[in-house]
Amino acid sequence: KVAQKAKGILNPKLGEQKFHLARYEPSPELRCFVEHYWTVKWDLRGQEPYTSETLPHPSVHLTIEPTGDHVVGVVTRKFSRQLEGQGWVFGIKFKPGGFYPFVKSPVTVYTDKVLPISELFGEAGVRYATAIREASSQERCDEVRVAHAEAFLRSLSPAHDDHVELVNHIVEINATQRAITKVDRITKACQINKRALQRLF
Repeated sequence: KVAQKAKGILNPKLGEQKFHLARYEPSPELRCFVEHYWTVKWDLRGQEPYTSETLPHPSVHLTIEPTGDHVVGVVTRKFSRQLEGQGWVFGIKFKPGGFYPFVKSPVTVYTDKVLPISELFGEAGVRYATAIREASSQERCDEVRVAHAEAFLRSLSPAHDDHVELVNHIVEINATQRAITKVDRITKACQINKRALQRLF
């Protein structure tokens, strides 16, 4: 499991009473693409629905739930989801730039969009979604789902992309070094010119 506390969840203390969130590390060979796998489960039977709100990170997610499967592009505003009854969602959170090697098309076309997995991954995506749903009846279903997710991603044979590592290095610098407030400082720290940085992002 991922030990670090999740960020971006609004009203986290109330959320902890309404749903359970768990996150799992990817294998070393997929770590350059995937930030983590995650699952949310809730049981609000006999209770009022709860609206979960988050401030999203600039990442693409693949999500599977009992009634749907989706590619969720980068969300540029607050994300809200009403939870009611009993349910679950299993997701793959890609690192910034980490989704591109799987689709080889500009990720900007998915910004603020939600698409069925089959639209991008065809029958392979449908089989993956089915396997995730069928894991619900198995013991240690989260571990089984993570194994299915890893097998699915490996089957797509993404090529190693140095750009992904550079993007995430720059993102990490911005997140951890508060002294960096200008683009010029980023270009100097990463030894990259401004135009190359613009193209990269």
